[in-house]
Amino acid sequence: MLTDTHCHLHLRQFDLDRDEVVARAQANGVTKIIEVGIDLASDKEATALAARYPQVYAAVGVHPHEAEKATQDRVGGVA
Repeated sequence: MLTDTHCHLHLRQFDLDRDEVVARAQANGVTKIIEVGIDLASDKEATALAARYPQVYAAVGVHPHEAEKATQDRVGGVA
């Protein structure tokens, strides 16, 4: 059993073959994939992917390079 602990399947480069990428991972023993968000938009995409694929889990947050944009208003009022 393998876990991919950090990926970005939400990136547009996977739009044409995302299903195949997830299937290949599973075929090679990857049973869990952690999809990492870096800002509010990618956090939403990560949670959508987790809802779509049972082996994908979302890790949501704000990357330090995006921290100055992460006001309480923009991240849902979470302090």
